[in-house]
Amino acid sequence: MKKLICLMALSATALLSNAHAGTVYSADHSGLGPIASPGQLSDTFNASAGAAVLNFELQGYLSLDGANNGYTDTFSLIVNGTTVLTGSWDLGGGGVNVLYFNPNNAIVNAQATSYFGGGKATVAIPIALLGGSNTITYSYTGGAQGLGDEGWGINTVNVSAVPEPGTYAMLLAGLGLVGFMTRRKAVKKTA
Repeated sequence: MKKLICLMALSATALLSNAHAGTVYSADHSGLGPIASPGQLSDTFNASAGAAVLNFELQGYLSLDGANNGYTDTFSLIVNGTTVLTGSWDLGGGGVNVLYFNPNNAIVNAQATSYFGGGKATVAIPIALLGGSNTITYSYTGGAQGLGDEGWGINTVNVSAVPEPGTYAMLLAGLGLVGFMTRRKAVKKTA
C-alpha cells in the first residue's frame, strides 16, 4: 500500500509539473527571407487554453524605418483576432523606436545594425491562448518601398505555457508527500 501511495505521488508530481509548462509552439521562419511592407505572416497551432509567453525575433532588412522620419513602418502583432502590440522601430532605416499600443506589457529590444544594414528586435509578450486553434499574425504597414529598399521577417518564434499558481501548490504537495513517505520509511528502518 505504501509503495502504491508513493508511486501515485510521484506520478502526480510528474504529470503536474508538465501539465501547464513548456513549449506549446515553436517555428523558425528565417529561411523565408524578406517580406515586403505592407505585408503579413501568420502562425496557426493548437494549444490548451491558458496564459502563455510569446517570444520572437523580428528581422529588419536594409532600411526598415522607425517612427518620425517621414517613412514610418508600423508593426502590429495580432493574437486570435486581437491586436496586442503596435510599434515602430529603427531596423536600418532611421527614425526612433516607439511603442504605440502595448496593453500586455511587451518587452521589445530593437537595434539597427547600421543605416541601410537592417537590424533586429526581440519581443517577449504575455498572451492568452484559446483551447484549440490559435493564430498569431505579424503584420507591417507603411509606404510600399519595395524589397530593394526594405523588408522584414520573423526569425524564431516560441510560445511557452505559463503554469497556473495552483499547479505549483499541487506540485509542492506531491513532493511533500514523497518526502514524508521517504522519511517515514527511513525512520522505520533505523528503529
